[in-house]
Amino acid sequence: MQAAHADEGPGTPGTHRVKTMALVCAVAWCLYGLRFLIQGAWAPGVGDSFFGLCCLALLGLASRAPGRDVGLGHALIGTNALGLAVVVPLTGGEHSTAFLFFPCVALMAVQHLPWRAAAGWIAATMALLAGASQLPVPDLAVYQPDSTDYLIDTMMAILVSGSLALAARRVHDERALQLETARGQAQAALQAKRRLLATVSHELRTPLVGTLGSAELLQRELSDPDHIKRVGTIIQCCGDLQELLDDLLDQAALREGGTSLVPQACDPVTIAVQVLELFRDRAESKGLELLLEGGAPRVVLDARRLKQVLINLVGNALKFTNQGSVRLRLSHSERRLQVEVVDTGIGIHDTQRVLEPFEQDGEDIGQRFGGTGLGLSISAGLLGLMGGGLELESSPGEGTLARAWVRAPTVGLESQRVLVLEDNPVGARLTQEMLRRLGHRSKLAASLAEARQLASKGGFDIALLDLRLPDGSGLDLIRDLDAGTRVLAVTANADERARCLEAGAHVFLPKPFRLEELEAALSG
Repeated sequence: MQAAHADEGPGTPGTHRVKTMALVCAVAWCLYGLRFLIQGAWAPGVGDSFFGLCCLALLGLASRAPGRDVGLGHALIGTNALGLAVVVPLTGGEHSTAFLFFPCVALMAVQHLPWRAAAGWIAATMALLAGASQLPVPDLAVYQPDSTDYLIDTMMAILVSGSLALAARRVHDERALQLETARGQAQAALQAKRRLLATVSHELRTPLVGTLGSAELLQRELSDPDHIKRVGTIIQCCGDLQELLDDLLDQAALREGGTSLVPQACDPVTIAVQVLELFRDRAESKGLELLLEGGAPRVVLDARRLKQVLINLVGNALKFTNQGSVRLRLSHSERRLQVEVVDTGIGIHDTQRVLEPFEQDGEDIGQRFGGTGLGLSISAGLLGLMGGGLELESSPGEGTLARAWVRAPTVGLESQRVLVLEDNPVGARLTQEMLRRLGHRSKLAASLAEARQLASKGGFDIALLDLRLPDGSGLDLIRDLDAGTRVLAVTANADERARCLEAGAHVFLPKPFRLEELEAALSG
């Protein structure tokens, strides 16, 4: 901590503290020296004036030698402690009012020095105070205080300690303001960097589309194997660049909070099989087993984001595994889907570092294996959005276990009774047909008044309410429904989500919706 103080340059809070303390102490010593000299007590007068000049000398050093504020602070505190000990016998011994100023020395130590050094000075000050009280009063022109002196010196001690505390508070406030300003500037720079990253990534996609598409068309027209191979290299490089741009955009979106989820009913096993098939050729080229273990029922979650996470985890496992196997395990319990990717690769030294953006497990990993260090951080961010998380267990040379989990309620299979409030005949017919295919029974109401009549009879598990009706809004029906009825608010205006949820709807379902999205909404 002392090194941190020593690094401070001119104008820093450490230098300001020393200069302020030296000035306050110098003024106090000189005033008392002048007072004693005027009253004829030349011994304490000379002593106080001498220590006042010492404080002025330290003030000058602090102004001329910035960056040494810790050493000067020790010198200033020691000078004042020693000065008080010397002055005690010169101002009445055990009756001296100098004892009132010893707490000011401890206050300076606490305000300026690290806690260990401050504790040492507090102990030293107490020892000096005890020793000074035992010193004999010399046979000189000493000063004998009276009751008025005690009152005046007590007020002076309060003034000195208050001045030191106020000066420290001012320096603290200035430092806090500087830190807040620096923080704001850093955040603005970070936001600008993220916007630039997202903008550049978007702009690079436009020429990349043309390059990739032209290369694929050209490859189909070539007959020379060497030319086909070279164009294939171009296509592969474009694919790698596109993957990098996608990762950068995802990372920027996660940081900015612009990533949205689209929950739907899906089969995790099917998604896992699709992911493994993407890597089948790569695994076979390295002689690795690529296995799927366990299983899971149909659940409600964002299938596209789950697939993206699995691609990152399995791709990472294959990249760092040269022999053995990569296993993808699925399990589901209590509305939670868990995925484990287990490999027999090189392992990870620091499992927390690799979860940070652009971080890899060692400086040579990027050179040996490539990559940007974004896959795991993006996966962790997406899993967090889906109500889950990611943790890694690994030992260098023994492989890695990546455990990911998300909130994923199972798709409801039991038949439910649904009240459908929809005034559009086409929409009503389509919604009822979807519900029939999903195994649910429905009753249709074309107006708010008709829906109230049906709701008064009760017995509905779910109410699927359109917001815009000739005689009102479907949200007006919520108060007429049974307490256990789940409400799905349906509208073509995607900006109504917040209003619907505040009104008491459990799920917001924007139009048009697909069968899987309706199934997910009914099951969630």
